[in-house]
Amino acid sequence: MRKSFVVMTGRHKGKTLALAKECVVIGRDPESEIRINSTEVSRKHCEVYIRGDHVIVKDLGSRNGTFLNGEAIFSEIKMLPGDTLHVGPMVFELAGKKKQVKKSASEEDVVDWLADDAPVDDADTTIVTNKEAEGMKLKNDAPLKTRAPAVSIEPIEPGTPAAEAAEVIQGFWSSKNG
Repeated sequence: MRKSFVVMTGRHKGKTLALAKECVVIGRDPESEIRINSTEVSRKHCEVYIRGDHVIVKDLGSRNGTFLNGEAIFSEIKMLPGDTLHVGPMVFELAGKKKQVKKSASEEDVVDWLADDAPVDDADTTIVTNKEAEGMKLKNDAPLKTRAPAVSIEPIEPGTPAAEAAEVIQGFWSSKNG
């Protein structure tokens, strides 16, 4: 079966690149099979091998690194359909049918894990409205303390571990509130 990449970034986003040879070099060099004209890319940045049904990627000592699913690679590593290869400013996704990943942690485990992450420096976590506080004759002059540093929220990229965690968390809270 012929292997191919789907271009995920740049002006060629959405186009398919067939891996026509057993070894494809990605780099800035004009002789590279997949040429990326960017100073972020080494002349011979990485190689992609086809070995039987497997696609293997290998960094060639590039200056800025080669990344598989956002993690730097330092040796040959097998790619699976849906995996993303980051070379400089370009991202390629290996085309093909994605396999389902088995979830090893239960929804409760994930929620417990996330809840344990932020330390709280006070013992009272009861939330009351202003009206309820007045009825309990609570003092309103106590300074407010933030419990966590400011967080920058960015969109979650589909198919990533963060997206899977978000689904688990949403499912947990939906079952609690539903």
